[in-house]
Amino acid sequence: MTKEKKPPTHIQKKETQHPGSNTRLIKILEDVPDPRGPSCNCKHPLTTILFITIVCSLCGANDWEIIVVQAQAMRDWLSRYIDISGYTLRKDF
Repeated sequence: MTKEKKPPTHIQKKETQHPGSNTRLIKILEDVPDPRGPSCNCKHPLTTILFITIVCSLCGANDWEIIVVQAQAMRDWLSRYIDISGYTLRKDF
């Protein structure tokens, strides 16, 4: 019999309201289940990570270093669709 792992009671899933939450892509990404579960190690919502990765990949980024550089250059544009306030865009996002 296996025990279900539960996070400590002080760790809650982070809820984020994205400015562009009415856009189709954001709605689709918000429905993607987060396999990480609640954890103190999850700094960024999965929707944010996926959105940045998809957009930067469509702009030609093909590895994490380029995605970070592209995301930093597009920060103002990205902030119209996802909440990146308080986030430092770097390789370990």
